[in-house]
Order: sequence, then C-alpha cells, then structure tokens
Amino acid sequence: MATFVPTLHLQTYPALSPTRPELSAKGKSVLVTGGGYGIGRAVPDAFGAAGAARVAISGRTESKLKAAVAELKQAFPKTEFSYFVADIRDTNAVKAMFKSFGAPDVLVNNAGFLVVPEIFKTVDLKEWWEGFEVNILGTAIVTQEFLRAKPEGKEAVVINVNTIAAHLGTNYPKLSAYSSSKAALARLSESLQAETPEVRFVSIHPGAIDTDMYVKSEMGPFDMTEVDLAANFMLWLASPEADFLKGRFAWVHWDIDELKAKKEEILSGDLLKYTLGGFDPLGGFN
Repeated sequence: MATFVPTLHLQTYPALSPTRPELSAKGKSVLVTGGGYGIGRAVPDAFGAAGAARVAISGRTESKLKAAVAELKQAFPKTEFSYFVADIRDTNAVKAMFKSFGAPDVLVNNAGFLVVPEIFKTVDLKEWWEGFEVNILGTAIVTQEFLRAKPEGKEAVVINVNTIAAHLGTNYPKLSAYSSSKAALARLSESLQAETPEVRFVSIHPGAIDTDMYVKSEMGPFDMTEVDLAANFMLWLASPEADFLKGRFAWVHWDIDELKAKKEEILSGDLLKYTLGGFDPLGGFN
C-alpha cells in the first residue's frame, strides 16, 4: 500500500474514537447519500456515537433505509434519525430532501455507481455513461442543492467518497468509467472549494471494504479495511482538526496524528491535490 505518512491503519484506533471530545458532533446535522448499506450505513454510527443532533440517510431502496434508521434509533436514542428515498440523479427528489431536512452541517456524498468491469472496446456505452450520471451528475445535483439550501456564509463540510482508482486508472483498465468519473469528481471537489471557501470540501479513498461494489469491481488483492475506520475517519474530517485538508484528497489509512504533523508541509507545498506530475503549469506565466 502506498504511504504518505509512516503509519497506515486498516482498523480504527483511539485517535479516531467518536467519544474523543475533539471529535464531538454535538448539535450538528448530517446527511449521508447511499446510506442504506456498506460505508454509507457505517457513517451514521460514527456521528451518532459522537452525539450528532440529527442524521439523515438517503438511497433508492426504502426497505434498507427503514431498517437502518430503526437500528440507529435504538443504538443512539439521543440523535434524531430519518431517511429519504431519492435517486441522486432525480433533481426533484433531491430538492424535496433538502427542503425537508435543510442544509446539514456535514454532507457525505457516498452514493456511487460502478459498471461491470469490461474493456472499453466492447462495453455498452449506455451502461458506461451511467457511471458519470451517478458519480458526477448525481453528486453535482446533491451538492448544488445543498449549497442553494445553505444560508449564505454558513460554514459546513462536504466529504466526497472517492477511490484509489481515481489515481491508478491505468492499473484498472476495465474500470474506465469508474476511475475517470471519480478522477473528475476529485477535480470538481477542488473547483468547488475555490468557489466556496466557507465550506470544507474533502475527497477520500475509503479503502478496500467488503461491499458488493468492491466484489463487483474485481480490484485487488488488497488488505481489507474495516468499515469503522472509514466512518470514523469521516467523523474526524468533519472536526476542526482536519481544516487543513480543505480541497484535498486523503486516504482513511493515514494516521491522523502523523498527518497533522505534516500540516505545514501540506499547506506550503499545496499537496494532496490533482496535478500534472513534475510540471508547474504556471511556471513562466504571469
């Protein structure tokens, strides 16, 4: 596994504990797309354990959402949980979701789509394009409606769940739609950060987690990441400690204490962003 800091994690650890006072979500509202299962199901647990006031999940399958909310209410009775049945490509459904819930303090864009791996020459382009419709257009619809619902100047955090394939698309040639749409999502996140400084946009690689999408991807072999690590890392990203990662891309495996120790290096070198390796595009230009 590639490393940016010396220590890498596959399981959660004390610095990411939702009970840590520095990670408290008390009084915060959170909205997670694709929240019925997998990573999206684990994120509400982290914020519920950290004392969030309100958490909503959205997805396309009501039975999964309803079951998840029932479990969450039992586990965290002090947090208000709700769900919305919405395809993120459906503008009207997304508008209705934000009209009902309002603009959350933390938005987790987790919903995504991966077409069955196949070489580009033979892939069905209608299915191939669905990756862009969900990963880019759908995420854009959710994020735009969030920004429209958010009071002017209000601070917030938007976490975009991305993938290692955005960096290593050449390693997964049969995933051209997934890797290229996720690479575009990373650049979109950086662009929105430049436009909206009061909102912290962060992209993350959640690790290889045992989900249906991971099995479908045929990626690997990787050491598997526990889903609690990804969820708790997102909780940390929503805390003031992670403000220096605005507009950047992080991996949940990176030890947060070592990452914080590199804060000045990251900021001064403008690291963890998409760029053309070995070349300064502004060099020689005014």
